[in-house]
Amino acid sequence: MLNLIVDGIYETIYDEFGSDYAIYTESIEEELKVPCFTIFMVSMEQERLLNTRRSGRYQMCVRFYPETVKRQYECGCIAGRLAASLEEIMIDDDLIRGSGIKAELMDDGLSCMVTYTIITNSIAEVEMMGTATISSNLKE
Repeated sequence: MLNLIVDGIYETIYDEFGSDYAIYTESIEEELKVPCFTIFMVSMEQERLLNTRRSGRYQMCVRFYPETVKRQYECGCIAGRLAASLEEIMIDDDLIRGSGIKAELMDDGLSCMVTYTIITNSIAEVEMMGTATISSNLKE
């Protein structure tokens, strides 16, 4: 599920900001190409609901690293657009809403936190039973 959420966030950011911004979904050992976004999971909680249903809460962080020396101005321009775009993401043709969106200016850029709660059902497809014939001999 985590990979689907990351892909949904990636697509949402790309749709909003286009190809002018690099988007990283893995940790980068070398220098980042700025301006860019990084996407990573902060925490995950899972809770069992009735029967085979589960509720998963994924707290995600999207970091923005600005290009210019006017970091605060550039981050300010991005913050509202980023928060608005993270409110809803698409996962497997389903619209998922984010909650608790919080943006914070950091020394090197902008950090935006969002939580996605996804309820899943873990019922495996079961092969249906075939037909049965019953016969009996009754004595009178």
